[in-house]
Formats: sequence, C-alpha cells, structure tokens
Amino acid sequence: MRRYFYGVKVQVLTTTSGIPVEFCFVPGSESDVQALKKLPMTVAAESSIYADSGYYGL
Repeated sequence: MRRYFYGVKVQVLTTTSGIPVEFCFVPGSESDVQALKKLPMTVAAESSIYADSGYYGL
C-alpha cells in the first residue's frame, strides 16, 4: 500500500528548551531521513543531537 503526502514538511533542530536553531522546508513527499541531511548541522562539537526512531540509520 502506497501513501502519498502532498504539501510541505519542516525539519527543525532546536535547543533542549525548544528554541529553533536550524530549519529547512522540503517537499511533503520527501523522506524524513533525506530531508534531515539538508540541514547544515552547524552546532558545537560537544553537542548531542536526539531524534526519534524514524531517523535511525543516519
């Protein structure tokens, strides 16, 4: 069964207090893993990035 999603998704990288640091808009049909790769990820070397299981394999 294929499902289609039309529209736009937003990938957001936030601080632990919820303040947005980076974001990007991607087509709704794009997978979350591919969309996450478009973020510049310009964070400090000692930073920790947490994600849900949908991003496993990065």
